[in-house]
Amino acid sequence: MDNLDDVTATAPDGAAPAAAPVRTILKSVCRSCHGGCGVLLHVKDGRLVKVEGDRDSPLSHGRLCPIGTVTADIVYHPDRLTYPMRRNGPRGRGRWERISWDAALDLV
Repeated sequence: MDNLDDVTATAPDGAAPAAAPVRTILKSVCRSCHGGCGVLLHVKDGRLVKVEGDRDSPLSHGRLCPIGTVTADIVYHPDRLTYPMRRNGPRGRGRWERISWDAALDLV
């Protein structure tokens, strides 16, 4: 587990630092593959910074597959789609257009 000194650090006068980063560890289940392993999600200032196996998980006992260990990289990859798209033109041409969420839900 990472050193969490930045959570409990105090200034020399005993006061809490003004801009101390907020760190949280959330228990969850990894769905990056079909396994559903127990994970601990390390979140710093609202951003996922680390994914590690949860030793308390009866399924995975703290182990993760290679996909689970790089989940944060997958979440923040610059090529990851974060909005719906619709094919524009014949299949295989690689032409896509961005559409609204409402339009995407109407297509389903």
